[in-house]
Amino acid sequence: MVFVMPIGAGFDEDTHLGRIWEMSKGVMIPNQYLSQGPYYPYAFYQLSYRQDVNLTPISWQTWLDQQTVKIDWDNMINHKTRAIYFPSLYIVQAFIVGIMGRLLDTPVAMMYYAVRLSYLLMFVLITYLAIRIIPTGKWLLGILSVLPMPLIQASSISPDAINNGIGFLLIAWVFYLNENSRREKFDVKEWIITLFLVVVVCTLKINSIFLLLLLFLIPRKKFGSTKWLVAFIAMTLLAIGIVFIGWNLFTSTELSVISTGDTSPAEQIKGLFTNPGHYLSALFFNIQTQYQRYYLEWVGVSGYAYWQMPYLIYILTPLLILLAVLAEKAPVWLDIKRRLLLMVGFIIIFVGTISVFYLIYNPPGSIIIPGVQGRYFIIGVPLLLLALVPTKTIIQNTQGWLKWGSVLTVLGGCLALFLVYHVTCGSSWFSGGACYLPQYKNWSPATSLSENMDSNIRVKQTFTSECGNLNQVRIWFNKADIRTDGEISMSLRAQGNDQILAEIGSPSTQIPQDGGWIYFNFPEIPASQSEKYILDVLAVKPDKDRNFEIAYSKTNEYKNGALTLNGQPQDGDLLFQYGCLTGLEKMSRTLFHK
Repeated sequence: MVFVMPIGAGFDEDTHLGRIWEMSKGVMIPNQYLSQGPYYPYAFYQLSYRQDVNLTPISWQTWLDQQTVKIDWDNMINHKTRAIYFPSLYIVQAFIVGIMGRLLDTPVAMMYYAVRLSYLLMFVLITYLAIRIIPTGKWLLGILSVLPMPLIQASSISPDAINNGIGFLLIAWVFYLNENSRREKFDVKEWIITLFLVVVVCTLKINSIFLLLLLFLIPRKKFGSTKWLVAFIAMTLLAIGIVFIGWNLFTSTELSVISTGDTSPAEQIKGLFTNPGHYLSALFFNIQTQYQRYYLEWVGVSGYAYWQMPYLIYILTPLLILLAVLAEKAPVWLDIKRRLLLMVGFIIIFVGTISVFYLIYNPPGSIIIPGVQGRYFIIGVPLLLLALVPTKTIIQNTQGWLKWGSVLTVLGGCLALFLVYHVTCGSSWFSGGACYLPQYKNWSPATSLSENMDSNIRVKQTFTSECGNLNQVRIWFNKADIRTDGEISMSLRAQGNDQILAEIGSPSTQIPQDGGWIYFNFPEIPASQSEKYILDVLAVKPDKDRNFEIAYSKTNEYKNGALTLNGQPQDGDLLFQYGCLTGLEKMSRTLFHK
């Protein structure tokens, strides 16, 4: 995964690299150095997969060419990082970048892979320790650590590698302390390790602080006298106050970098007390409408969730987890009270994570909470599953199934990433359905422009098909107010000889009233790959009572074509995609036809 994922394709890799680059200069405070810029190497921006307006496969030659690009010290750009986490999450990587980038001037790609490998190694070592020390749930924790999403995060430039690993380790350590409760109190090593983990958790992402609730599971007698218990509580509160609260308050001014401008954490906090009903409505609405997406993103999706994993992985994952749970035997100390505490801990992490985004990102008055992703719940899921471990082993001899199931899951995730990032229409080989291109980086009809389709408007969009067996085009309309019958006419022409390849009409009543796709299907064009086409759209039988608006972008969102309205070139492009029969869909149709 480290080498298959294109540079900058992981979640927020550009912004994390910005923070690492700044720290490699010796500056620990986010944006203190970058804001004085331009100090961000253009080479980072140049190689980043995220900077293309359309997501296209990375060819072998492109990958080889990237390996030679070095930092041009005379070509720097402005950049602000949204990565405002505690410096310890980046310090090792900053050292690597300082040596490779600033001293040795190695190619950017080599530096990039070295940083990714460092995060992966840290995740592996920390998780290895967690699996070694946890007395119950070794296979369960092992499977959870090799699901596609944790591995994708660990194989990217992302502090989630450390965040998730430490989360697993704290859970394992608390279970170890309970198993080791035959000792009357902490020995020196246990005391130091426990306090160290408390401090480290305070340096992680905001929602990870809820993991400290696990401290309530530590047997009371482990603390010895009341004096030592009070001392431990005091030191824990001190760590929370100085490290967690102190750092987040110190960097709170940087929230303007990550907010939309319509947010107000102060207003949201005030609203929790003056109008708690709104918060509860937003919370339940978000869970009700997004739980399926949370599950998919928790199991695994590509960076920025442009593509999902093969369906088999989403089915295999709960089966493996169920098998791992039923193959375990709960320790004697895991009674009903402690099971409930584990479940409550999971609920607090789940609800608390959503609530953090409600406070920081949610515009006051809105019930839609943006920004919450399933990967944020990775640290909390083990609590729920460990609480469900039965008192007696239900299924024996499961190691073979768990091993091969885990291997299949990992290989399936790696293959899926290779296909989507390096093969045109690669996702069609494991997801089925038509392949739709272009794949937009920022798909947002809400910010598009509209043109009312009447007798005076003719829309033309040129495009180059990147796939064979072209058989469909779909166009986004922003809205429709249909009172009489009408028709949208579309013709597809070969650019150059103006040959009409397809001409179709579609009733305007098919346009969704609040906006949506209109599909134009035509017979397959087998040799369509790399061919240029003209899409011609106009309204038939114009009527003053009919109102439907075609959407187009404000700026260039499609790099291999251009848009004209009545012959006038536009800065943007039609919001469209062309479809090709490839992959599993093509195979199934061919077999069925035979």
